[in-house]
Amino acid sequence: MDREKATATAIRPNIARLARHLRSIGDEFTDTMCARRLAGRRAPRSPA
Repeated sequence: MDREKATATAIRPNIARLARHLRSIGDEFTDTMCARRLAGRRAPRSPA
């Protein structure tokens, strides 16, 4: 029980950091897709 609690305590910060990392990647991906969709008609191959 104590070992499981220690493992959970050690993993939790890593999960938070990973979630932040994934969220920032998702934001970048969303921004890229929105920009590409907005510029799609003018420049289908936008340098991204």
